Amino acid sequence: MSTVTESAKALRDILLFNVADSLCGIDVLLIQEVRKDFEITPVPMAPDYVSGVMNLRGEIATVFNLSMKLGLTAEHDMKHSKVIVLKNRSGEFEGLLVDDIADVMQISEADVNRSPGHMTSIRAEFVEGICRQDEDLVALLDLTAIFAKT
Repeated sequence: MSTVTESAKALRDILLFNVADSLCGIDVLLIQEVRKDFEITPVPMAPDYVSGVMNLRGEIATVFNLSMKLGLTAEHDMKHSKVIVLKNRSGEFEGLLVDDIADVMQISEADVNRSPGHMTSIRAEFVEGICRQDEDLVALLDLTAIFAKT
């Protein structure tokens, strides 16, 4: 196999989005869709990081306030907020409430620093790595860790 084919195979697309003052990213293959028009119904006695539920064409999706889950400020301008809808392994839908969608970028594994530690304001257990987009640091989120503590 040629080096070009191997390096092209190692590339993955990352959806970039803003949460509080942080630029975050997740693999686009994990995303079902991004919703800009949505209505969230609050759930009584739910944890503070659960914004509520939304109707997704007859399916119910739990919507998580990603800012609160990551330990960041939790204020959202709902006019500009988006919900990133994910379908988990058991077939259920989950939504991540984010401030805005920024971009999609391609990265290779060589672009990812695996020891994020002090490089971001996000709790380290939720970050799988850090990469750069121009002059900005991007926190690549570990969704398994984020949803393991729900």
